[in-house]
Amino acid sequence: NGGSESKLVISTINTGASNAIEITVLDDDGTHDDAAGLSQLFFQAGNGNNRLTELTAATDGKITVDGFTVSSSTNEFKDAIQGVTISALKQSVDPINNPPETLTVALNKTAIQGKVSSFVTVFNALKDTFNLLSDYNAATGEAGLLNGDATIRTAERQLERILYGSISDGSGAYTNLSQLGITTGEKGKLELDQTMLNSALETNFNDIGEFFAGTNGLAKQLDDLTTGFLSTTGIISVREDGFDATLKEISADRVALDQKLATIEARTRQQFAALDILLGQLNSTSEFLTQQLANTNRIVTGNTSNN
Repeated sequence: NGGSESKLVISTINTGASNAIEITVLDDDGTHDDAAGLSQLFFQAGNGNNRLTELTAATDGKITVDGFTVSSSTNEFKDAIQGVTISALKQSVDPINNPPETLTVALNKTAIQGKVSSFVTVFNALKDTFNLLSDYNAATGEAGLLNGDATIRTAERQLERILYGSISDGSGAYTNLSQLGITTGEKGKLELDQTMLNSALETNFNDIGEFFAGTNGLAKQLDDLTTGFLSTTGIISVREDGFDATLKEISADRVALDQKLATIEARTRQQFAALDILLGQLNSTSEFLTQQLANTNRIVTGNTSNN
C-alpha cells in the first residue's frame, strides 16, 4: 500500500525463464482480459491486454565459457566444465567488454593425502579398541571384557584379510595398500609413508581413486564387511542374541534360586520353632526330674537318720 494507492506484488519462489509468472482468470462477464472485474489481474507475457506491470522478467542466468554461452535457471552452472560447478556471484558491469576470469582446475592432492592419513588414524584407533577388549595383562592379571571371545577375533581377522589382501579388480595400477606407502607396523597398526603416497599421487592419481572407490575397491569391500557385521544375521547380532539368551537363563535361575531359598528358610524356621518347643518341654521335664530327685533324696536321707 503506497499512500492512497493499493498495490499487489506477485513473485515466484523458483528462478529461471521456465518459472515465468502467468495469471489466468475466469471473469463472470465472459471476457477474461479486459479492464473490468477480475480481468484486471490477467497477465501473460507479451499480451497487449495485460493490466499488471512486470517489474522483473523471469530469465535464465548466462555465462560464457571459452566462447560458448551456458544457461541455467539459477546462478549455478553445472558441467560447463566437466565435474565443476560455477556459481555466478554478480552480474558483469559490461558483459561485452568485461575482462575474462581464469579458472584453474587441478587435482587436490592435499585433500587426498588428508583422507588417506585419516583412514590410517581411524584404523589404528579401531585396532586399539580391539586390543583393549581382547588382551590379557599377565602382570596385573586383568583381562579385556571380550578376552577369549571368538567374535572380536573373527571381526579382526576378516578386516585384516581385506586390508592386507588384493583390492584391485584388475583395472588399476595398485593392488594393495603397501604400494601406496601404507604398511603394517607394531601390534598390527598401519603406518603411512607420505613420500611414497605423494609419488603415487603424482604418477597414477586416477588409479588411487579406483583403488579406494572403485566398483570392488577398498571402500566397497569395507562397507560390505561392516554391513554384514551389523545385519540381523551378522556375527554381532548373533552374539548379542546369545548374550540375551544367557541373561534370560541367569534371570530364570535366580528366580528359581530365590524360590528355593524361601522354601529352605520357611522349613528352617519351622524346624527351629519345633526345636524351641522341644527345648521348652525338655526344660520342664528337667525341672520335674530335678524336683523328684530332690524329694527322693530327702526321703532316703530321712530314713537313714531314723535308723
